[in-house]
Amino acid sequence: MTFEEKCWLHRYLIPLEVVDAKFDMFRFPFEDKFLSKYRDKFLDNVDVANNLLQAFALIKKCIQQGNIAEEDRFDNSFTPEFFIFASHGIGNCYFWQRISDEGFHVKITGYSAVIDYIYHNQCIPNETKLYPLMFMFRNTIELCLKRFFYSRVDEEVPLKIFYSKRRSHLIKKDLWKNVKPVILKYANYAGAMLR
Repeated sequence: MTFEEKCWLHRYLIPLEVVDAKFDMFRFPFEDKFLSKYRDKFLDNVDVANNLLQAFALIKKCIQQGNIAEEDRFDNSFTPEFFIFASHGIGNCYFWQRISDEGFHVKITGYSAVIDYIYHNQCIPNETKLYPLMFMFRNTIELCLKRFFYSRVDEEVPLKIFYSKRRSHLIKKDLWKNVKPVILKYANYAGAMLR
């Protein structure tokens, strides 16, 4: 990696850690503090994606000891920022979340689309698909349980438990244990309706 590439990557990673300090921004609904800072702004999808690709290519270059594909060549014209904003919303990402939305739907939908893409992509060998699919399914299952957990807090999940477990990543110990009675209740109700 050249000195210029190292500097670019270092400058790129600093705002990444500022924006996503806990490394959970894309796993949970946006926090009020985050939304108050970025609400009603538009992410420039192309610039953000190009920077993600360049940062990944630089890291991949280190892993592959300098052997890189032509499309992974370093472009010093890219601004080393994690979030790059656009002046309009056409074709870009708008930071917004309804107050009534628990915030998981868009993430679950996106994760599910990635799972479908990987699973159906015939160009990716099955042995290569396994770990990405396991990772994506594991996170999607967690988000689905959390969505259910959030939506049932008034009915079945006590508020005290909700606040102590809502950020947990422990699927069986914290999420399933608290959501299982609700799921069983609705599964039994649906089963009775089918009979």
